[in-house]
Amino acid sequence: MFGYIKADVPDLKVRENELYKAVYCGLCRTQRKYTGWLSSLFLSYDFVFLYFLRAEANGEETKFRTARPTPFHPNRRNIALTNGELIYCACAAALLEYYKIKDDLCDEKKMKRFAARLLLPVVRHGMKKAKKHLSLPEDELKDQLEAQAALEKDGNAGPEPSGGPSGEIFGLFASYGINDGLKAFALQNIGRQIGGWLYLTDAADDLEKDRKNGAFNPFLKEDLRKDDLLAALDNHCEQAELMLRRLPVYDAGYRAILMNIMTRGLHNEAQRVIYKEKNTTDV
Repeated sequence: MFGYIKADVPDLKVRENELYKAVYCGLCRTQRKYTGWLSSLFLSYDFVFLYFLRAEANGEETKFRTARPTPFHPNRRNIALTNGELIYCACAAALLEYYKIKDDLCDEKKMKRFAARLLLPVVRHGMKKAKKHLSLPEDELKDQLEAQAALEKDGNAGPEPSGGPSGEIFGLFASYGINDGLKAFALQNIGRQIGGWLYLTDAADDLEKDRKNGAFNPFLKEDLRKDDLLAALDNHCEQAELMLRRLPVYDAGYRAILMNIMTRGLHNEAQRVIYKEKNTTDV
């Protein structure tokens, strides 16, 4: 993904912040174990959010261990132990990163293509390891990436249609393998809203760069005021929040973190991107 889906950390309670950081560290270690040591280079808060979303729906308990201090981490800290949802998120991240790097090979910028060639063996290795552990929705992912490429090549799609494939991808990863039909429906729709938000936030972040480079950006043909753009992005979050409220609460900590992200974290990130403000809410 793009790394924009973050919590508003100062608004979290101490135990919620500890849980949030523990899952981040646990996902890093799970990636190293299941998709290759170098795959943790692509660690993203987007998949920490995905973990909490699926764990809340599936009733996945998060257990911890306390890590020993190291020169890089002098303070003792909790790390989430690997479980089924952490493995799923690690493998899903590996699959998505592989196709993202493959897409970069087609980019017109020489440096981006060069970097993609260097990284391709790493992400290919991670993707192959991931597929040994789990069956992943690779064909569906490829279909949506092709749809995204077609929209960008055509160059006439507005913001909402342009964010459609990204929404479908996140909805796919959120709901894949969920056996309860109602929960799968809710997660798919939450994913669609968050995935659309993610694509459009990234587009807003790259707007001036794409304008200079002549690259596709769905906002280039729009005459949106910054306040209107922020309101449109917030609407995606509000729709996702309404759907989340329909799911039964499994863990109060999971739910608090998810609500924090949807109501505060995403708004803060969008505001930072649109108004180019410094973000002080990172872990």
